[in-house]
Amino acid sequence: MKLTHLLTIITISLLALSACKTTEANYRAAYESAVAGRQGSSPLEGTIYNQFRQNATTRQFRVGNDTIGVRFENIGFPSDGGATRDDMLHYNIVVGGFKQIFNAKAMRDRLNDTGDYNAFVVNTREPLYYVVAFTTDSLELAGQHLDTILQSPPFPMRDGYPFILQPTHLR
Repeated sequence: MKLTHLLTIITISLLALSACKTTEANYRAAYESAVAGRQGSSPLEGTIYNQFRQNATTRQFRVGNDTIGVRFENIGFPSDGGATRDDMLHYNIVVGGFKQIFNAKAMRDRLNDTGDYNAFVVNTREPLYYVVAFTTDSLELAGQHLDTILQSPPFPMRDGYPFILQPTHLR
């Protein structure tokens, strides 16, 4: 009788274990479902980073016959970024943005080594580290420097750069 019970328990256990086994078809179905759910949406959608980026607003200003876009964003000053809150003026030419501060500092150093810039690094709340090549209180002068950088960039730049940034604390 004990042997019968033992064989019954072993048989039921083996059936239960084999019933839970995943198959390649199950993996493929789950993968295709996940891919279908992602299509048409941004990878940042629904994240705190997307909320920070949406809070960064851009406004257009007329300067003479030109229209200049200025992005307003909350920024901070990393301790080794090369600037403080007092160093940053109203209009700033941002030439690069990085997830790693190391890369932002490397770009800042390359710009400063040319002798044409006094670049520094600031950060957003994301954090995204911006390299600021030029800062001024004059929107007209910022527009001129933006045009100069666009016509003769110091190095290849990614899409979306350069742009004019005004920190929200100076609005």
